[in-house]
Amino acid sequence: MDPLCRALLDGGTLDDAGLELVQAHLEAYGGTLDAGLLELDLVDEVDLLAALEQSTGLPAARPTDLRTADPAVAARLPLAAADSFRLCPVRLEADGLVALVPQRLPEDWEQELHDLFGLTVTQLVAPAHYLAVVRAAVYGTLLEARAQELEQRLERRRQTTDAAGVVVTMARAPTAEDAAAALLAHGERFLECCCLMRPEAAGVHLVTHHHGAEPPRSEALPLEPGCVFAAALLHGG
Repeated sequence: MDPLCRALLDGGTLDDAGLELVQAHLEAYGGTLDAGLLELDLVDEVDLLAALEQSTGLPAARPTDLRTADPAVAARLPLAAADSFRLCPVRLEADGLVALVPQRLPEDWEQELHDLFGLTVTQLVAPAHYLAVVRAAVYGTLLEARAQELEQRLERRRQTTDAAGVVVTMARAPTAEDAAAALLAHGERFLECCCLMRPEAAGVHLVTHHHGAEPPRSEALPLEPGCVFAAALLHGG
């Protein structure tokens, strides 16, 4: 079994049903295990990085490493060499090169990097889309839409406002629409589309918010005779 899968299963972060789901996803769409887990929301970013550390024995890259990618490092390690050694350089530090890797480099590869380029490598294990993002930043290569979309979704979640603050904002909102907007703006960091249903005497008021769309859409849905769902909303059933 893949060491990453074993670490996630042993830690209780992933169960057998989730493993079957991600395997089916990869069979249908391709890609790497770590990307599939994130795309399906089976594992969050923090737990995935912890499992990568456990399964490889290496420190994991962090989102901050994506923002410190330095294009100047390309002059020290050409793209062809980086691809050959299955790593992506991030930056130069006093003690050598910091690089993202999908798994630990063999010792002879480390020695070869030192002999050919004079570089001592500090390895940070990283999900595949981290490597793609940094590769594009350092070498100017094309970032595939799938990796870009995943990183954008994760970045929104990293910036998530504290839930308690959202509740306070909702409580102070002058209208129900403003309260809904605050809730949906918070929720859209986790979901591509959010929907809030507010019961009213005449029916149900539906407020929806799609990521990137401003402002949230608001629509009244009349209460039709025999609509059990709407009646349950109205009467708390």
